[in-house]
Amino acid sequence: MDPVIPKYFNVAGPCIPDRHYMLPAVARLPEARLLAERGQYFVLHAARQSGKTTLLRALTREINAAGRLYALYCSLETLQGYSDPEVAGKKILAQLRANLELSPERIGGGIRLESTEEDAMLALRLALSRLS
Repeated sequence: MDPVIPKYFNVAGPCIPDRHYMLPAVARLPEARLLAERGQYFVLHAARQSGKTTLLRALTREINAAGRLYALYCSLETLQGYSDPEVAGKKILAQLRANLELSPERIGGGIRLESTEEDAMLALRLALSRLS
């Protein structure tokens, strides 16, 4: 039998509702879901440890649970050191593929992001077009 670990206040990384004390993330910024449902873009800019990742992950779950749209959370933070567009394009495409494969909803599992394009940026544009 697994021991029950009590909830605690998280101060490092994204919050997980089953593990951490937290306010409902999407309720803190309801206009984000409305913008996503309208197909509009938005920028989320805030200080470190203010809940950006937690909000985006929760928004992704809510959108996918509704079943009308498919949202994919994909952080590119680890790729920020790549300045060559060809290398960066290939790395971004690989990250998108991995996130599609690991997506808990698995709705995107049928989307293929394979490309025969040698131009990495063209391959990335094609992949993003297929996703959308």
